[in-house]
Amino acid sequence: MVEIQGRVEQIVYKNDENGYTVAKIKYNKELISVVGYMPF
Repeated sequence: MVEIQGRVEQIVYKNDENGYTVAKIKYNKELISVVGYMPF
């Protein structure tokens, strides 16, 4: 598993029932799409 840290720039999709999220984060001056279960 890869772990990165960055700042969430945009929430593309979020399922409120289970926390599954598609988001874009800023990492090393690039926007990267991330997916998974994010409890926030």
